[in-house]
Amino acid sequence: MLNPTTIHAAVAVLAVFFSTATCNRAVAAFVNGDFITYWQNSWGEPGTTAGQVLSAHYYAVFAPSGVLDLGLPGSSMSFTGPSHVLAYLPASGSDGTLTGINDNPTSTTSGTFGGDVLALHLNIVFADAGLLGTGATAFGDLALANFIHLPNINNMSVREFLANENSLLGNGPGIYNIGLTASILDALNQSFQGGIVSAWAQDHLRLPVDMRGDFNQDGTVDAADYVVWRKTIYPIDPDAAAQYAAWRASFGNTTLSSAAQAVVPEPSTFGLALLALLGLASRRRRVAAGSVRTSNHYLGRSSCSASVLFAVISRSCRCSL
Repeated sequence: MLNPTTIHAAVAVLAVFFSTATCNRAVAAFVNGDFITYWQNSWGEPGTTAGQVLSAHYYAVFAPSGVLDLGLPGSSMSFTGPSHVLAYLPASGSDGTLTGINDNPTSTTSGTFGGDVLALHLNIVFADAGLLGTGATAFGDLALANFIHLPNINNMSVREFLANENSLLGNGPGIYNIGLTASILDALNQSFQGGIVSAWAQDHLRLPVDMRGDFNQDGTVDAADYVVWRKTIYPIDPDAAAQYAAWRASFGNTTLSSAAQAVVPEPSTFGLALLALLGLASRRRRVAAGSVRTSNHYLGRSSCSASVLFAVISRSCRCSL
């Protein structure tokens, strides 16, 4: 019988071996109609579907006040009805920030950027109201991904990105400046234009994934998170069992971009790795003649390790299907 240290070592190596396996859980294959967005030109035309949705449902969506606010205190714009939104969109001019308080404006110092922020706001709130798209996930909850040169945007939800752009619009802070994010804002508004999935959406948007087991918050649920659980959660947290169940359920999930994800090994590779590791460990055992040791501590650690190993193997099998 392998000793507990060997079992733990086997589990750790195998878990790390498969820690970046995602089974494409974080990669979305969007279907036409699941999400619907409109760019600001569509929202600004009363004869379009977007314009008709805006006019028919504005007061229900923005109840009870009927006021749509954007920007920050002192640098803001407000609309009190659909006709005022239609009069403002589509916005034109150089991208910039708002100056002063703008009530029902037809133009502002924010130029096209202000119109794009308004359009994204409309896309999110009308989707939240169930008026755009048929998908179970809200458009605002989709996650941004695969921005190599703007890494701080990766893993942000669409509504978190809107909050950043709204801050910039109100002359407030942002993770990047308007010059770097304006094109993403425009792309988001056209990501599912009229319900048609764009190539940009397939490349840069992801469905949210279960990351409850990411205890070290590095973007992947893997063996390192089990170590955190074992050392810092298991000894003191009364909900440790639930936390462990969450780790098992989300094992292998990641919010990292596809470029950063490793290829899932073939089942044959898994078997060879397991046999080689355990075989090597067996050859190194040193058991004193006639000595047999069995203790509750031994059995407890072995049982725990077996559970972890089961989670790893189960996850691997699901990935290979």
